[in-house]
Amino acid sequence: MEKLKEILALFRKNDRYKFVQYFSRIGNKNAPKKYMRLYKGIVEGNYKNDEEAAADLYQSSPMDKRYFNLKYYLLNKLLDYLIVSSDRDRYRTTYGWQEIRV
Repeated sequence: MEKLKEILALFRKNDRYKFVQYFSRIGNKNAPKKYMRLYKGIVEGNYKNDEEAAADLYQSSPMDKRYFNLKYYLLNKLLDYLIVSSDRDRYRTTYGWQEIRV
């Protein structure tokens, strides 16, 4: 849970909204429900730790394989989004375009 919170701390305000759009485009039609519940629960402060999140999402402990996979998948998607968005922002700057042309 701490890693997810640390990564979300790197997000700017508009990144949180854009991530939801990005995630809904790349995800499976049925899968995003739990992923988005976990994401929104962390962002809104509903989940303080893994125990609360696992209990709410799966009625189990954080050691449950389903919860572990859910958290791992969300962590990877957050990192993917940060990489994609930071590259896009870097290339929009004048310096970034000069760097590309060289």
